[in-house]
Amino acid sequence: MKDHDTMTPHFKFILAAFMAAFMAIFCMPHAGAAQPLVGFSHSTPSAKDIALTAVSDAKSSLLIAAYQYTSPDIIKAVVAAKKRGVDVAVILDHTQENGDSQAVMVAAGIPCFIDHTYRILHHKFMVVDGVSVENGSFNFTVSADKANAENALYTTDSPALAVAYATEWQRIRALPKTVTCKGGGQ
Repeated sequence: MKDHDTMTPHFKFILAAFMAAFMAIFCMPHAGAAQPLVGFSHSTPSAKDIALTAVSDAKSSLLIAAYQYTSPDIIKAVVAAKKRGVDVAVILDHTQENGDSQAVMVAAGIPCFIDHTYRILHHKFMVVDGVSVENGSFNFTVSADKANAENALYTTDSPALAVAYATEWQRIRALPKTVTCKGGGQ
């Protein structure tokens, strides 16, 4: 095999052209392809900004699975989505069963469910309009926004990814120990 430094200029040109073509076809975004949005705590955009963008993008449906769900800004945005006609549904961890957030969901007419199957329902995702997904480490809480190191990724126009997350949401919803929120707060 030839040493890297002994390649002919013609071979280097062909290799560079091949690598450029490979990158253009397989690695670079194509025209019209949506780019994922990424946010981290204490940066711009923040993880909370990404979650709020996903909620505001919802036009027809929004499925949410959340371990912790107490951020007033996110709760308000979800209720606003419902008011503008978006079909919203939420599954929460059993630690939220008597929390104010589930009470707000019930009062707003949003189908809300509590999972009792798992020790922790540690999911943090949203499926938007059946084609986009927001997910990451970001719990939908003030603490996650202000005190933690968190991340959120919003992938738009990815129906296969959205189907995978929506299927997981539906699977949890169908479990016998997933119950309807009662609506009482703390």
